[in-house]
Amino acid sequence: KLIADAQKAEAKGDIRAALVNLKGALQDQPENVEARLKLAALYIRTGEPGLAEIELNKAENQKAEPSKLLALRARSVLAARKFDEAIILLSPERVPYISANPDLLALRGEALIYTRKLAEAEQSYREALKIAPDHLASLLGLVRQAHFSLNPELVKQRLAEAERIHPKSADLELLRGDLALFDEKLDLAATAYQKAGELAP
Repeated sequence: KLIADAQKAEAKGDIRAALVNLKGALQDQPENVEARLKLAALYIRTGEPGLAEIELNKAENQKAEPSKLLALRARSVLAARKFDEAIILLSPERVPYISANPDLLALRGEALIYTRKLAEAEQSYREALKIAPDHLASLLGLVRQAHFSLNPELVKQRLAEAERIHPKSADLELLRGDLALFDEKLDLAATAYQKAGELAP
């Protein structure tokens, strides 16, 4: 119940209540790996990577699923803008199973974009989409890749494709707002952000 209450609180944007509920769940059940991973994810979201790492280390000792652990570690490193470290962490040579996991491939693509390895980033997103053709993070990643490639026409095409597959996506609208803000189109950005807020769960 505490985990369910935490999820409801997070969906409403009440992060403090979500943290309290997850900490309560772990006080009652210290071995609950699901609660521990969710707590780590919240710490990443609130910009507390040190606390997230403590929970991830505990989850690792409790034999949490490696792919879930890796995804959260990668998000934590990306949030700290340690992009080269993220690329190493998500290396197919280091972690062979990444090639079958679209979420991890998309995270690798994000790290590659921010180190300006744009061709490799596109390849990583394409590999993810071969596994899951509707994978939203990869579809939006391709939009960012086109943006970093300074190709506005390709940005439009890829945004339209992502919207065709995910017509009501808060994440897509957030990205649309970010791109409009980058182009100093403040009215378009505000509209997109408002729509994202309406679509968010």
